[in-house]
Amino acid sequence: DPMSGTGSTQVAALKAGRNAYGTELSDFFAGIAQQRCQNIVQPTQTDLFLPENKQHFKLLNKDARLINVHDFPTIDYLITSPPYWDMLNMKGAENQAKRVEKGLQTNYSENEDDLGNIADYEAFINDLVQVYLNVLDVMKPGSHLTIVVKNIKKKGRNYPFAWDLADKLMTHLTLLPEVFWCQDDINLAPYGYGNTFV
Repeated sequence: DPMSGTGSTQVAALKAGRNAYGTELSDFFAGIAQQRCQNIVQPTQTDLFLPENKQHFKLLNKDARLINVHDFPTIDYLITSPPYWDMLNMKGAENQAKRVEKGLQTNYSENEDDLGNIADYEAFINDLVQVYLNVLDVMKPGSHLTIVVKNIKKKGRNYPFAWDLADKLMTHLTLLPEVFWCQDDINLAPYGYGNTFV
């Protein structure tokens, strides 16, 4: 996962008996991810009959746009959920209010290179595409990648983020049928024509 956050992708891979790799730009989140993975590979508290974990992980505190073939072995599969543009930075947004209430960070990082800090939509999409095209250099031919993404509504305007990203990536990749994830813990919002829904 080139945008690992707190390492959920790596944790799931390790628990499934796979090796896990990734990068994370934020020092804060990279530290959390490293600790979570380490606790699986070498737990501090072990059961008497817990089998030895032979999985390997490598998580670099690095900008995904700078990944190169020396960073990782050949990758078989990539799964990621990228930042939703600069939505986390939107002051006064409902999502930000919920994060404040829970004591969570209200931005991904202060780093100006962070994709979540790019204000221009086209620049954000182009940089995100560059991340994925860069990662292709360390992926096995014929391998697959899954991007968990949804469209964005910002200040009353709809941005077809999922489809804009797919359109740009199709110049280098083959788009397989999209899969819709039914998040039935989130209510539908019937705002009518011209609006979006989750």
